[in-house]
This record gives sequence, C-alpha cells and structure tokens, in this order.
Amino acid sequence: MTECTRHTQCEFFNNQNFNSDMASIRMKETYCTGDFKSCARFMINTHISNIGIPFDLLPNQRTRAAQLISNLK
Repeated sequence: MTECTRHTQCEFFNNQNFNSDMASIRMKETYCTGDFKSCARFMINTHISNIGIPFDLLPNQRTRAAQLISNLK
C-alpha cells in the first residue's frame, strides 16, 4: 500500500486522540496507508489547501468535504 503524501500535515493522522479507538485505526489503514485519494481530508487539501480542513472532518466524510469545497470556491 501507498502512504498518503500529505500525512505529515494531517491532523487526523498525527493526532494522538485518533489512535485509541478501533474505528480510527481502521480509517487510518483504509485511507492513510491505503486508498488515500478517496479520503475527504485529502480531497479538500487537493482542491483548496490544508488551512480549509476542519479538525473534526473524518476521512470517510466525502459528502461533507464536497460541500466544503463547493462553499469555499
């Protein structure tokens, strides 16, 4: 698997609060070290910038990411 190219700046990947529960661990496996191009946070970072990513946005919230991208453009 390929690791996300933006993991060093990602608050989800680097925040210790997201290391303790199984759901977060699975999301990291799925998105951060797997299919990172389908990650909601990666989508926003690609279309806008790292500054526009809400702290509470989870990698699986693609619909919310699309709405944020639409609102910020």
